[in-house]
Amino acid sequence: MHIAKKTAQEQIIMPTGTNKRKLLALFGIFIFLLLNPPLMQIVNREASLGGVPALVLYIHLVWILAIAGLYAFSRSSSRE
Repeated sequence: MHIAKKTAQEQIIMPTGTNKRKLLALFGIFIFLLLNPPLMQIVNREASLGGVPALVLYIHLVWILAIAGLYAFSRSSSRE
């Protein structure tokens, strides 16, 4: 029986099983912390970019980051 060994780079890029669940949990906690009101109050300033308030931009950027991260996790799990 031949078992293919993964290189260290492959293990870092595409973690398996339990490691993937841990990374997904840490990603969820990270997104939760970014959307917590105390952290959002730091961004809640009078500044705006193109007439759009900084807080609105921050929320949208965090939301896009969450979607992109979940998409990346789902793509890596569908390859296995």
